[in-house]
Amino acid sequence: MSAGSASPPTERQSGVDPLTLERLIGVRSSKPSFYAAWRDKSARLDHTIETLERISTALCAAPAGPVAVCDAVVEAAAHHFDARWAAMVFSEDAGVGLARVFVHASQGVIQRWEVPPRMLEALTHQTLAVKGPVLADHDEGLGFGGEPCVIVAAPMPVHGKLAGILVVGLPEGVEVAPSDVSILVTLANHAGVALHNASLFQENERRASELERRGSELEGTLRRLEQAGRRQLPRALREVIEDVEAGTRLEVGLRVYGQSQPVAAATQHALVQIAREALFNVVRHAEARRAWVTLRWRPQVVSLGVADDGSGNHRKLQHQLFMSRTDGDHLGLAGIAERVRELGGASWFERRRGGGVKLRIEVPLGGAVGVA
Repeated sequence: MSAGSASPPTERQSGVDPLTLERLIGVRSSKPSFYAAWRDKSARLDHTIETLERISTALCAAPAGPVAVCDAVVEAAAHHFDARWAAMVFSEDAGVGLARVFVHASQGVIQRWEVPPRMLEALTHQTLAVKGPVLADHDEGLGFGGEPCVIVAAPMPVHGKLAGILVVGLPEGVEVAPSDVSILVTLANHAGVALHNASLFQENERRASELERRGSELEGTLRRLEQAGRRQLPRALREVIEDVEAGTRLEVGLRVYGQSQPVAAATQHALVQIAREALFNVVRHAEARRAWVTLRWRPQVVSLGVADDGSGNHRKLQHQLFMSRTDGDHLGLAGIAERVRELGGASWFERRRGGGVKLRIEVPLGGAVGVA
């Protein structure tokens, strides 16, 4: 042996009694030891952590809907307790809109039943009556494999009331620890919250879908109204012209220029009435034989023109238009001026090339959508 090395201490040199050492580390000893107890607690802790992960997954299943939450919860309960089966049972008046029973059997298959077995129905009533966990010795009437079980049930609150139970069937003779009951109670409570959230999520999805559908229908309606509005401005003006021509000797022409734009219903109505008043003024005062109505579309403005070949003086008419009042003598011009002001537009008279006068109206479109 080299000079710098030293032999390991013997049991006598270390001062540790062999029996004490065995008790501490649990080696070559059939008696309980600190290490064996720690190892058992560590295994249970690992199992609990894994269960909590499964529970977390179950509670996060809300976006998939209430059915997915129920499936995930009973699977997590069955896993934690190593149960022969686990079930979620809703009372008759729960009002959750789901199957009344969700069962996770030992083979891992989720079953959904509309009618619970008699024993589960009675267990549900009993658990909800005591408003706390229930421990039973046998699962009479619900025997997977025909073997008796130890049953643990916990009430499950949903929407603020006790709506059902979460229950597990354990092998006969299993000792149920208080911590396990606490976990089942906690899981049942959180399952109720998850179901409530899943229902809210599903309802919000339904409402969002309904709003999207209505929005799509509204867009379609607006498009149809817009198209109808574009067709009506010219059509309404033609009707005015037909009325004027039918009652007088005045010949009236209509010209439309540019791409038609969406126009608010109030703007449509005002422009048609302005055209009507202007043509009636021509008939009353201008001594004209012909008149022309012009509708011109621009990107942000719609322009209306009413011209005639009569004897009117555009300067005098402009003064009357500017000074007109609804209580004055020129009610037609006053009505035109008032309508134009309400639309935020402008109006003026100018001399028509070839004789006569022309009334010009310009009104901002403002992006309003026409309504029939």
